[in-house]
Amino acid sequence: MIVRIIIVGFMILGMQVTPSFAGAEEKGYSEHLTSQYLIRISSGPGEAESMGSYALRIFEPEGLDLIAGAIQPRDGFIVKSWAVESSKKRAVTIFIWTCVVGSGSYGTLEVFTFDGKRFRPFNLPPAHAALLDGCMGHDVFDVADDMIYWQFPLYLPEDSNANPTGGERCLELKMGKKTWKLSDHRIVNDFVTP
Repeated sequence: MIVRIIIVGFMILGMQVTPSFAGAEEKGYSEHLTSQYLIRISSGPGEAESMGSYALRIFEPEGLDLIAGAIQPRDGFIVKSWAVESSKKRAVTIFIWTCVVGSGSYGTLEVFTFDGKRFRPFNLPPAHAALLDGCMGHDVFDVADDMIYWQFPLYLPEDSNANPTGGERCLELKMGKKTWKLSDHRIVNDFVTP
Protein backbone atom coordinates (compact mmCIF):
# COMPACT_ATOMS: atom_id res chain seq x y z
CA MET A 1 0.00 0.00 0.00
CA ILE A 2 2.81 2.43 0.86
CA VAL A 3 4.61 1.61 -2.41
CA ARG A 4 1.39 2.34 -4.34
CA ILE A 5 0.99 5.73 -2.61
CA ILE A 6 4.61 6.62 -3.42
CA ILE A 7 4.18 5.63 -7.09
CA VAL A 8 0.94 7.61 -7.44
CA GLY A 9 2.62 10.57 -5.75
CA PHE A 10 5.49 10.50 -8.26
CA MET A 11 3.01 10.23 -11.15
CA ILE A 12 1.09 13.30 -9.92
CA LEU A 13 4.33 15.23 -9.38
CA GLY A 14 5.53 14.23 -12.88
CA MET A 15 2.29 15.47 -14.43
CA GLN A 16 2.75 18.84 -12.70
CA VAL A 17 6.30 19.48 -13.87
CA THR A 18 6.22 17.93 -17.35
CA PRO A 19 5.79 20.60 -20.06
CA SER A 20 2.46 20.24 -21.80
CA PHE A 21 1.93 20.71 -25.51
CA ALA A 22 -0.47 23.58 -24.79
CA GLY A 23 1.64 25.48 -22.29
CA ALA A 24 3.66 28.66 -22.59
CA GLU A 25 6.83 26.78 -21.65
CA GLU A 26 6.99 25.21 -25.11
CA LYS A 27 10.06 25.82 -27.26
CA GLY A 28 8.33 27.47 -30.19
CA TYR A 29 4.90 29.02 -30.07
CA SER A 30 3.03 32.10 -31.18
CA GLU A 31 -0.21 33.62 -29.97
CA HIS A 32 -2.85 35.83 -31.56
CA LEU A 33 -5.49 37.66 -29.57
CA THR A 34 -8.68 38.47 -31.49
CA SER A 35 -11.84 40.02 -30.12
CA GLN A 36 -13.18 36.55 -29.25
CA TYR A 37 -10.24 34.16 -28.94
CA LEU A 38 -6.70 33.57 -27.85
CA ILE A 39 -5.13 31.41 -30.57
CA ARG A 40 -1.93 29.49 -29.83
CA ILE A 41 0.19 27.69 -32.43
CA SER A 42 3.05 25.62 -31.01
CA SER A 43 5.63 23.14 -32.25
CA GLY A 44 5.73 19.75 -30.60
CA PRO A 45 8.07 19.77 -27.57
CA GLY A 46 11.34 17.92 -28.07
CA GLU A 47 10.80 17.53 -31.82
CA ALA A 48 13.36 18.36 -34.49
CA GLU A 49 13.00 21.61 -36.43
CA SER A 50 13.00 19.66 -39.69
CA MET A 51 9.90 17.54 -39.02
CA GLY A 52 7.31 16.86 -36.41
CA SER A 53 3.96 18.33 -35.47
CA TYR A 54 2.29 21.47 -34.27
CA ALA A 55 -0.70 22.12 -32.08
CA LEU A 56 -3.38 24.60 -33.01
CA ARG A 57 -5.49 25.57 -30.00
CA ILE A 58 -8.21 28.13 -29.46
CA PHE A 59 -9.01 29.48 -25.99
CA GLU A 60 -11.39 32.01 -24.56
CA PRO A 61 -9.69 35.47 -24.66
CA GLU A 62 -8.37 35.13 -21.10
CA GLY A 63 -6.47 32.00 -22.20
CA LEU A 64 -7.94 29.73 -19.51
CA ASP A 65 -10.75 27.77 -21.16
CA LEU A 66 -9.88 25.63 -24.18
CA ILE A 67 -12.55 25.78 -26.91
CA ALA A 68 -10.97 23.54 -29.57
CA GLY A 69 -7.65 22.03 -30.55
CA ALA A 70 -5.97 20.04 -33.30
CA ILE A 71 -2.57 18.44 -33.87
CA GLN A 72 -1.16 18.70 -37.40
CA PRO A 73 1.92 17.14 -39.02
CA ARG A 74 4.76 19.57 -39.69
CA ASP A 75 7.34 19.31 -42.50
CA GLY A 76 9.88 21.99 -41.63
CA PHE A 77 9.64 24.76 -39.07
CA ILE A 78 6.95 27.34 -38.40
CA VAL A 79 8.07 30.72 -39.70
CA LYS A 80 5.05 32.89 -38.96
CA SER A 81 1.30 32.76 -38.40
CA TRP A 82 -1.69 35.07 -38.75
CA ALA A 83 -5.26 35.11 -37.44
CA VAL A 84 -7.88 37.07 -39.39
CA GLU A 85 -11.35 37.62 -37.99
CA SER A 86 -14.27 37.07 -40.31
CA SER A 87 -17.46 39.05 -40.69
CA LYS A 88 -19.30 35.84 -39.77
CA LYS A 89 -20.07 35.53 -36.07
CA ARG A 90 -17.30 33.78 -34.08
CA ALA A 91 -15.41 32.83 -37.27
CA VAL A 92 -11.66 33.25 -37.72
CA THR A 93 -9.17 32.16 -40.39
CA ILE A 94 -5.72 31.00 -39.30
CA PHE A 95 -2.69 30.99 -41.60
CA ILE A 96 0.48 29.05 -40.77
CA TRP A 97 3.62 29.47 -42.87
CA THR A 98 6.04 26.56 -42.66
CA CYS A 99 9.42 26.24 -44.36
CA VAL A 100 11.23 23.01 -45.21
CA VAL A 101 14.73 22.79 -43.78
CA GLY A 102 17.26 22.49 -46.60
CA SER A 103 18.78 24.41 -49.47
CA GLY A 104 15.45 24.85 -51.28
CA SER A 105 13.65 26.38 -48.30
CA TYR A 106 10.30 25.54 -49.87
CA GLY A 107 7.48 27.28 -48.08
CA THR A 108 3.89 26.24 -47.51
CA LEU A 109 0.95 28.28 -46.30
CA GLU A 110 -1.56 26.15 -44.43
CA VAL A 111 -5.00 27.65 -43.82
CA PHE A 112 -7.70 26.69 -41.31
CA THR A 113 -11.10 28.20 -40.69
CA PHE A 114 -12.73 28.05 -37.28
CA ASP A 115 -16.50 28.53 -37.01
CA GLY A 116 -16.73 28.74 -33.23
CA LYS A 117 -16.85 24.97 -32.75
CA ARG A 118 -14.35 23.20 -34.98
CA PHE A 119 -11.44 23.63 -37.39
CA ARG A 120 -11.69 23.01 -41.11
CA PRO A 121 -8.65 22.91 -43.40
CA PHE A 122 -8.96 25.30 -46.32
CA ASN A 123 -7.09 24.50 -49.53
CA LEU A 124 -5.75 27.52 -51.35
CA PRO A 125 -6.20 27.33 -55.13
CA PRO A 126 -3.11 26.45 -57.16
CA ALA A 127 -1.44 29.23 -59.13
CA HIS A 128 -1.37 28.99 -62.92
CA ALA A 129 1.79 27.23 -64.16
CA ALA A 130 2.93 30.33 -66.09
CA LEU A 131 3.01 32.35 -62.87
CA LEU A 132 5.25 29.73 -61.26
CA ASP A 133 7.78 29.58 -64.10
CA GLY A 134 11.22 29.97 -62.49
CA CYS A 135 9.99 29.19 -58.95
CA MET A 136 12.34 26.80 -57.12
CA GLY A 137 11.68 27.49 -53.46
CA HIS A 138 12.69 30.21 -51.00
CA ASP A 139 9.01 31.18 -50.78
CA VAL A 140 7.86 33.89 -48.39
CA PHE A 141 4.29 34.76 -47.46
CA ASP A 142 2.36 37.66 -46.02
CA VAL A 143 -1.28 38.11 -45.01
CA ALA A 144 -2.72 41.62 -44.80
CA ASP A 145 -6.36 42.67 -44.60
CA ASP A 146 -8.15 40.34 -47.03
CA MET A 147 -5.11 39.57 -49.20
CA ILE A 148 -2.61 36.71 -49.26
CA TYR A 149 0.81 37.42 -50.79
CA TRP A 150 3.29 34.81 -52.03
CA GLN A 151 6.76 35.91 -53.11
CA PHE A 152 9.68 33.89 -54.48
CA PRO A 153 12.95 34.44 -56.40
CA LEU A 154 13.04 33.52 -60.08
CA TYR A 155 15.62 31.03 -61.31
CA LEU A 156 16.94 31.02 -64.84
CA PRO A 157 17.94 27.63 -66.34
CA GLU A 158 21.68 28.11 -65.62
CA ASP A 159 21.20 29.37 -62.03
CA SER A 160 22.44 27.43 -59.03
CA ASN A 161 20.12 26.93 -56.06
CA ALA A 162 22.14 29.46 -54.07
CA ASN A 163 22.12 32.18 -56.76
CA PRO A 164 18.84 33.00 -58.52
CA THR A 165 19.34 35.77 -61.10
CA GLY A 166 15.84 36.23 -62.53
CA GLY A 167 14.56 38.77 -59.98
CA GLU A 168 11.53 38.18 -57.78
CA ARG A 169 7.85 37.60 -58.36
CA CYS A 170 4.98 38.29 -55.99
CA LEU A 171 1.50 36.84 -56.38
CA GLU A 172 -1.65 37.91 -54.59
CA LEU A 173 -4.90 36.17 -53.81
CA LYS A 174 -7.94 37.95 -52.47
CA MET A 175 -9.63 35.85 -49.81
CA GLY A 176 -12.68 34.13 -51.22
CA LYS A 177 -11.36 34.29 -54.80
CA LYS A 178 -9.97 31.41 -56.85
CA THR A 179 -7.26 33.04 -58.95
CA TRP A 180 -3.74 34.15 -58.06
CA LYS A 181 -2.60 37.34 -59.82
CA LEU A 182 0.68 39.19 -60.26
CA SER A 183 1.22 41.77 -57.51
CA ASP A 184 3.28 44.91 -56.98
CA HIS A 185 3.41 44.11 -53.24
CA ARG A 186 6.86 43.36 -51.84
CA ILE A 187 7.51 41.25 -48.75
CA VAL A 188 10.55 42.08 -46.65
CA ASN A 189 12.13 38.70 -45.94
CA ASP A 190 13.58 39.00 -42.43
CA PHE A 191 12.97 35.54 -40.97
CA VAL A 192 15.89 33.51 -39.67
CA THR A 193 16.43 29.87 -40.61
CA PRO A 194 17.02 27.71 -37.51
